[in-house]
Amino acid sequence: MRAVIEPGPVRDEWNRNGLVALMSVTNAPYEIHTPSKPIAGLSALAGLKMRSPGGSYDEIIKRLGAVPVSMPIPDSFEALQRGTIDATLYSFSNWAGLRLQEVIRHTTTNVALPAASGLTFAISQQAFDSLSTKQRALLLEAGRKAAIRSQTVQLESNEAALKRFTADGLKTYAWSKAELEALNSKLVEIKNNWVRNMDSARRPGTRTAADMSRFIGEAAKDPRNFPIRAQ
Repeated sequence: MRAVIEPGPVRDEWNRNGLVALMSVTNAPYEIHTPSKPIAGLSALAGLKMRSPGGSYDEIIKRLGAVPVSMPIPDSFEALQRGTIDATLYSFSNWAGLRLQEVIRHTTTNVALPAASGLTFAISQQAFDSLSTKQRALLLEAGRKAAIRSQTVQLESNEAALKRFTADGLKTYAWSKAELEALNSKLVEIKNNWVRNMDSARRPGTRTAADMSRFIGEAAKDPRNFPIRAQ
């Protein structure tokens, strides 16, 4: 949300497409889940067939040492049940709708991979400009409040779901600091490759990555305190 509000290359993309973002919410961070294999560390993932949301996540899964298998999320229950895949990635808050708690018995709890899906509401710049100053201010403030509230509910629902599934016998694994450092060292090269490819195409890769790192730092200090876009 910060990236589409504050001046920078991400907001520039929205401007070029004539859009004003009002609110955004993503799934809670993804954890790694398996039906039968304990996953206490990175080495446990070697060779596992893991459901992938596709796109850049294929590369993330390869860096984990697993084999990405792209498939729609509704197909994951049957794939896990039949052994077509050995593992999957998802937020706990979305398990129940897919009955994943019926087949998954092991999960990480602090790997926190980035969610691959979310929801954003926007208004065209033309429609936004047609509003009065007061109307624009009200709309932006409503969007800010909706973004904070919806993301808060998403995270709280995720925590409640994990607590419920753990009470039902789900085995959890919090990776050690050393394991998380090993994971991050593998994943950082994905970002570095993206930056190099963007820069070589004369796109603002370095600047975008720097901005996103700054926004992440600001969010870590105070997640709910992000500005309203200037009218």
